[in-house]
Amino acid sequence: GKTISVIRFEPINKQENQNEQKPIYYFGSFNVDSEARGLGVGEEMMNLALIEESQKNILEGHVPPQFEVGTCYVEKSGFVLDGYIADYHKTGEPLFSMYLDKKQNEKYFYRNEGKKNKINEEQIKKQCISIELLDAKIKTDEPIVLKFDMQNDFGKMHETMQKLLIAKDDSGQDVPEQNMENKYKITRYFSEDKKDKNNHTRYFVFEKIK
Repeated sequence: GKTISVIRFEPINKQENQNEQKPIYYFGSFNVDSEARGLGVGEEMMNLALIEESQKNILEGHVPPQFEVGTCYVEKSGFVLDGYIADYHKTGEPLFSMYLDKKQNEKYFYRNEGKKNKINEEQIKKQCISIELLDAKIKTDEPIVLKFDMQNDFGKMHETMQKLLIAKDDSGQDVPEQNMENKYKITRYFSEDKKDKNNHTRYFVFEKIK
């Protein structure tokens, strides 16, 4: 038969992973045959592969903020956005770093893993604050819900991510000697209206690092 989708996982050796029970794998390239694109086959296969791999491994990866597929990684596959590369290899393009550890996810209030009472998107939208209230909200140590138009507010989004997320270098490692106070992970991330291609607003839920 013909191969219509390929996904790659590569083992990562990390010093901090020596005491982990699960090995860490990098979720790399994902490709779909041109004839199968737009049919939803590739997305379904990707989700199945990620679910299977996450049962036995911790997964890491990267996704550009511009790509809406990042919302699927967080909402459907279970990734958490745990850092920000502000200028990847001097290209001017930023990247989110992401991390999938099902057990760790249970510690976050807004993640639904292992919870009977699920938190849906409409509930999250009602808790969204304006960017002007961000500094005051940080002082409370409570989760933060923000929204950005990824076309018109991209600069403000970029600035906010550098403020709230851990800075990562081009290899995905934490930038040394940075101030780790008031740093967050993005535990929920979704589009305002998935059916409206002209609506570029996305919601972000930030929770203090655990």
